[in-house]
Amino acid sequence: MQNETRGSGREAEQEVTLDLNFVPQWARRPPDAVRMGRFDEGASGSRGDGHRRPDRGGERSGGEGDRRAPRREDDRRRRREPVGGDPKAASAPRERAPFERPVGGGGPVEAPRRPASPAPSPSAPALAPVELPLHVRFLPERKPLSDLIRLVSSTCRAYPLLDLASLLMAKEGCCYVKIEVLPEAKDLKLFQCKHCNTLALSQAAIESHVFEKHMETLFDVQEETVDAPAGVFVCVAKCGYSGILLGPRNHHSYTEAVKRVHAERFATMDFDAYVRHIQTSHAPEDVERWKTECSKRVVYRLKSAGAEAEPMTWLDAQRYMRMTVIPDSVASTRKAVLTEQEAHGIEDPDIRRTLRVEWQEETRFPIHLAFALRAAFRHRGLHLFKTGRGQSRSMNFVTAVKPSSLNPEAAIPEIRDALLFMKKHPGCTRKDMVTALRPDADPESDEVKALLQPIHWLVAKGHIIEFFNGTLSIPMGH
Repeated sequence: MQNETRGSGREAEQEVTLDLNFVPQWARRPPDAVRMGRFDEGASGSRGDGHRRPDRGGERSGGEGDRRAPRREDDRRRRREPVGGDPKAASAPRERAPFERPVGGGGPVEAPRRPASPAPSPSAPALAPVELPLHVRFLPERKPLSDLIRLVSSTCRAYPLLDLASLLMAKEGCCYVKIEVLPEAKDLKLFQCKHCNTLALSQAAIESHVFEKHMETLFDVQEETVDAPAGVFVCVAKCGYSGILLGPRNHHSYTEAVKRVHAERFATMDFDAYVRHIQTSHAPEDVERWKTECSKRVVYRLKSAGAEAEPMTWLDAQRYMRMTVIPDSVASTRKAVLTEQEAHGIEDPDIRRTLRVEWQEETRFPIHLAFALRAAFRHRGLHLFKTGRGQSRSMNFVTAVKPSSLNPEAAIPEIRDALLFMKKHPGCTRKDMVTALRPDADPESDEVKALLQPIHWLVAKGHIIEFFNGTLSIPMGH
């Protein structure tokens, strides 16, 4: 039976500010945005494994109907970079790129000061990116969705469904992320931390995450002063990457220091490989500095035990977590629902790469989010209709007013003239109608007012559709 884990149920707490006056699609991306850079794991735009991702050029064309075709990998490579959200809608810009590499986790480390290994042969084939059998969808959070429905319901205008989805994609905290293992991948499971809901592909990786990120939530970490080591020491071991002093190899604290530094700073590195890079220093100043550091001891006390908690060493605390905490802190699942903030915290590089690709696709063309909005709008009593039926560039719109036809021949002359004009000139404005029907009349005359006065009532009744940009039309088929 599949398990489903919802992020934390937390809704977006910030007030959602959305501007329903849309700009053209080509103008939504800020002019200083870096090409594809906001989705990369690093500043160089690489995948994070030493190989460049293929550039994805080209852009979809045509209407919403032909855009629903299945996305092939070849099509993805031919499309151009995603465009950003409406600059007005994104008044609170994202502070970081969606699903970029988290700060302080899994990043590059300083190389040891020793001869470097030979560079790989230029002719060596590049490793292909891992294609995970995961189904990723971005769905609207409850509060931003309610605010969007309230804004649409407060007017009688019709708004394009895809543009409303783009508004939510452009603003951080408006979507949650649903990640599900595909049914055909029967042996694949996701491992999830119950403290922060982050995901990993292996149980070992999520256990290391619990050690690194949540140890201080369970323990009070305190520093105590003790006597410095007595005796004569001629050398100390030193971490070849960070320069941290580990102590003499024959001292009782050496083993614990090696394990602690490896777990805290280089957990992704093989332990034996890390040990091979430990250096030995005979400098007297390093020996004295190590003695000074050893006069301060870090102890761990369980917060749940209160003031009477016994002090533990780092190894004791790790052992306690492995035996007592880890079994209750890790869950295996095939489906997880995370807030966007929780998704940002995922450290697994393959899951992050999958999220980044799907985020790019949905930002470029938010069809799946639009489908979710369509169902939510119908549930809340809004009305959806399509323009350009039978054409390649048909579009879906949502409005609070149900479109309803009115027979022009049964209306008064002013209304009849307006309806017949809109039938012949769909997408016209009030100004266009006045210019065509009353070309010689003063714009402030009673004749023009009599022509325009019924428009508001006709829009409120659904006999005329007023779009978000002020253009007018009558319900299709009339």
